Amino acid sequence: MSSSDLTSRGVCLCFIPTDVTVNYLLGQVRAGAQLLELFDSWSGDLSPHDFEQFALPYLVQIATRVKQTLKSEGREVVPFTVFPKGSHYSLELIAKTGVFDLISLDWTIDPAEARTRLSTVSKPITLQGNLEPSALFAPESELRAQARRLVDRFGTQRYVCNLGHGMLPYHDPASVAILVDEIHSYSEQVNIKNGGKAGVTAAAAAVKEGGAGSGGCQHKCGKGAGHKWGGRKLLYAAAGAVVGAAIGAFVCKQWFGGCSGSGKSSGVSGGSGSASAK
Repeated sequence: MSSSDLTSRGVCLCFIPTDVTVNYLLGQVRAGAQLLELFDSWSGDLSPHDFEQFALPYLVQIATRVKQTLKSEGREVVPFTVFPKGSHYSLELIAKTGVFDLISLDWTIDPAEARTRLSTVSKPITLQGNLEPSALFAPESELRAQARRLVDRFGTQRYVCNLGHGMLPYHDPASVAILVDEIHSYSEQVNIKNGGKAGVTAAAAAVKEGGAGSGGCQHKCGKGAGHKWGGRKLLYAAAGAVVGAAIGAFVCKQWFGGCSGSGKSSGVSGGSGSASAK
């Protein structure tokens, strides 16, 4: 059998999990999921060439088909996250496809490096990650210090806090609560220091008013009180692995919609949510 035969057979096989994943993710949104995350946990085992040939086209196809179907059904086209674990070389390739709203990073890449590389891409990309999971075993003081480092390296703009992969069965949920609490409090401090106090105040008020609050938009986009804050807990639907559900996020719904205003807003969550900001 020639190498071309093997390649064509491999491509044909890739359509099977692609179809299944598309249907699965559509089912998640129909059931109420407000954000999707697609895991490619083994992509780091591929060479850059093989990733571009055997992984990226199907990741793009999944996201594209899901979004097109949701649109045709008259449903909200929810934000879409992709997690190419170990494939640092793929960041620009993924961003340039234009179909993903967030890229989740594992813990082996410096967030500041990822920001710098992606700054050359025209479409703004939100980053997620990337605490090394075993950090949840650390004493509280160290865990809080690592949470602050995440904010310092990612910044509070277009960032969703998460682990760099998944939780382990023997992780203590109390450690997750500590992580979320420190992300909230420290990111608010940073936003206030950077002049984002108005956004922080409005976000907190939106949550206080009942979760899916509808406080005035701090982006000055003219939508006033009719512009809803994303006070709902985002539900992560992960294809291949269920890990994102451990950490939700509250983000301004206009975050992904492209508000032209210059005001800042800091996401504020409750429960096991994680902080994010624009």
